[in-house]
Amino acid sequence: AIAESETRLAQARGYLYETAERTWEAQASGGLPGEEWVPAASLASAAAVDAAVEVVSKLYRAAGSAAVFAANPLDRCLRDVYTLAAHLLVQRENYVVHGATYFA
Repeated sequence: AIAESETRLAQARGYLYETAERTWEAQASGGLPGEEWVPAASLASAAAVDAAVEVVSKLYRAAGSAAVFAANPLDRCLRDVYTLAAHLLVQRENYVVHGATYFA
């Protein structure tokens, strides 16, 4: 579970950092190209949050009954990551909203 989680986080981190780097390069070369960066940033952010939910859930389950106690950091992590995933800017609905721009 830990190895799978490390791999999943690395994938999401790479996508998020690559998107941030492209956005930064566009800004450094004279400004952002209109609203074109919004779908990419939104999708990268949603993917990062999805990865976080997936990883924390996997580790929570792997920890077994020990994870349900408030003293276990996974208990707080699970609540925090699901609260984060409920935020409008990173909800899974953004895949539909911004994914449609790839077909326009």
